[in-house]
Parts: sequence; structure tokens; C-alpha cells
Amino acid sequence: RLSNGIISNLIKDENELRKDTLDYIFDNEKLAKQFLAAFWDAEGTVLYQKEKKYYSLYLYNSNETILEKVKEFLNKKSIKFSVHSRKTRDKQYVLNNHIIKSKKALHRINIHKSSWLTWLNEIGLNLNHTKKKEMVNNLKRYLGGKLKWVR
Repeated sequence: RLSNGIISNLIKDENELRKDTLDYIFDNEKLAKQFLAAFWDAEGTVLYQKEKKYYSLYLYNSNETILEKVKEFLNKKSIKFSVHSRKTRDKQYVLNNHIIKSKKALHRINIHKSSWLTWLNEIGLNLNHTKKKEMVNNLKRYLGGKLKWVR
């Protein structure tokens, strides 16, 4: 399992995105699934909303090149999703005595309910983050255990 820092170092060289490395990862299906699981562990969420009795499968990032690769993979696997983009905020705010001002638009990929099972088989079962793995197991039970192990 690659950590977020190692992945970042693999796909970035002096703050420039290494498209050749990204292409290499996504040209190999097994590697792409492992990358996406690690990326989801680092940048995504698997949430259960009790009041709505609904799961939210979100992936957040500001790098459009990486997100295009993710979207291509999801389309290839017929995983339905939508994208919500939040523009940069004009206001600054303070967090732990540091002034924070967003400089990039933040994008969120949302996996649609009709594709939860496919997302679980292709990406979700490979998550390693303790809390997210627990939520994946809950989602698996919610869907009735109709999963196949795909690696």
C-alpha cells in the first residue's frame, strides 16, 4: 500500500504533475484500482447519514488532470457519478492561528447509488483506512453482501 506522500512523490516532480507516471498507473487496471483505493483513503469519504439512511461516496481534489483520469476509469467501469465544483473563496479565515485563503477550486466526485455495488467491487473493497474500511463493510451489508472480490 502506498502512502499519500509516496503517491504524491511518484506523480509530481518539483510541483509539476508527471503525466507519464499517471498514464502508466491508469494503463494497468490492477495498479489503477490500487491507486484509486489509496487515493480514496487519502482524499475521499465513505459516510453514512443516519437521518437519510443514505451513504455518500465522495472523492475530493483540486487537480483536474488527476480527476480526469479518475473520471475516465469510472466511465470505463460504468460507475455513474456526478461532479460538484466549489470555486475559490474570496474570504480568508483563521485556523489554528494561521490565515487560510483558498487558491484553487475544489472538485467533488459523488458516486451515484445505482453504482455503489460496482464501486465497491472495483475500488471500495481495496480501501485500507480503518474507518473507511468499516464503512465499506457496513455498505456491503446494506447491499446484502452481493459482492465479488475483484483485484
